[in-house]
Amino acid sequence: MTCVFHVAPFDGGWCVKICDTGEVLFFKTGGEAERQARRLAALHPGPSEVRVHDRQGRQVGRWIDGASLLDHELRASRVPPTIASSLPPLLPEPVDDRAA
Repeated sequence: MTCVFHVAPFDGGWCVKICDTGEVLFFKTGGEAERQARRLAALHPGPSEVRVHDRQGRQVGRWIDGASLLDHELRASRVPPTIASSLPPLLPEPVDDRAA
């Protein structure tokens, strides 16, 4: 089963809910929380996923085993399918802590 790490705003900061234990880690910024969630997901022994939510609860980012799905979905929707399937994978954008 895939382990999902959720990153979401919480009480003036940001948190990461750890899939297996339900433990919650707290951070000052969304960037810190997202980086930690991605590190934890990379260290997880099985399939893992990170879901990032904004202050309205909308999912704004998603990584499965280190790959950003939203980048691939957006890219594929703007390019004809024959071209989109041949594009190399995108790396996730760096997170700017100041924007969180």
